[in-house]
Amino acid sequence: MQSLDRLKEFIDCDWFLKNKVNINSYYKINALAYRKIHSKEGFMHMEISTNNKDMSGILYQPKTVETYIDNNTSNILELGSGQGANLAYLANKYKNIQFVGIDLYPKVPKDLNNVDIIKTDYRNLIMIPDASQDIVYAFETLCYAKDKKRIFAEVERVLKKGGKFIIFDGYSDTLDSKLTHEEKEIKKLVQAGMAVDNFEYYENIEEYAKKTRFDVTLVKDLSENVLPNMHRFKRIIDRYMDKGLIFKIVCKILPKAFVGNAISGYLMEESVRANIFGYYEHIFTKK
Repeated sequence: MQSLDRLKEFIDCDWFLKNKVNINSYYKINALAYRKIHSKEGFMHMEISTNNKDMSGILYQPKTVETYIDNNTSNILELGSGQGANLAYLANKYKNIQFVGIDLYPKVPKDLNNVDIIKTDYRNLIMIPDASQDIVYAFETLCYAKDKKRIFAEVERVLKKGGKFIIFDGYSDTLDSKLTHEEKEIKKLVQAGMAVDNFEYYENIEEYAKKTRFDVTLVKDLSENVLPNMHRFKRIIDRYMDKGLIFKIVCKILPKAFVGNAISGYLMEESVRANIFGYYEHIFTKK
């Protein structure tokens, strides 16, 4: 693939094939870059492009949560709240609802009395009472979790009957056994650059849900809808690559977490078009 060949002209990709970027470093180092080129409000998930003006852009994910909020909704939990942008958006609109955000390295939204932040690993929700939440959502964070079965079991425990588990995330779209050698290399580089051990095959998520007390309410392939956002990332990096030797030297100086993010951003569009990766929306309902 042309993108991979050009990337190797400037960046030591072998380092990223042999080493892993630390998750904390990835988010800490790239937070400023995300705010500068992606979202000044601190949203770190993919922008979704649709023909529906009201459901398009960086707010697609939190607006999806809104569609499941009604007069009976009293408690909402976010797994992997990160910069707190989703919590701030929703909590400001629904001041009668109590929100909880859980993250290992959270940022606390300011001046919101209806938001609690818990600094911990969301694999264990022991601090959340049984059947206490109306909605649990996770945006592009479960890809980092190694024990997703446990997470589904915990979310099932804390949700009320009929409660929704809303997930937006990236997945492997093709089994490794069907990828070419070059496609496998691209997959490893994208994963390493984003500090992900392995993007799981998307159908596995539905199996985890079915093994707990969840009905699969909605599965939506949004891969085509994230391509404009990915194309924008690639164009930005292409402009820096046009500087030639300067870009090559800068990549040697910058933190690996920053360079890894650039690698992933550069290869994302082509890898999604090649069906190496996909981006999906899942809605599960507790029975």
